[in-house]
Amino acid sequence: MKAIINLPYNSNSSYRSLNGNTFEIKEVLSILICLLIPNEIGDFKSVDFSFKEVLIVNVNTEIQKAYDSYNCGSDYLTYNILVRYCKENKIQFQKPTYYCPA
Repeated sequence: MKAIINLPYNSNSSYRSLNGNTFEIKEVLSILICLLIPNEIGDFKSVDFSFKEVLIVNVNTEIQKAYDSYNCGSDYLTYNILVRYCKENKIQFQKPTYYCPA
């Protein structure tokens, strides 16, 4: 899963220079999205951003994947967090399709 940094222009964050760049999501937390940001020596560090500070790439696809995992008995939290992310950011999303794993 990937996300684009979208910090407000009046933000004092040291990561504001990375606006518009896409990074891998390490973890989706209840109110935060943790991104893997490369440092100057090529290592990665985990940086937490609020829901309002990032745009999840292909959010409908990610919701469907989380919903499929949810129906298989795992990943209940990720599905609900992604739905909350969309509602908080007023992003319209497609209702997931139920696929029977049979």
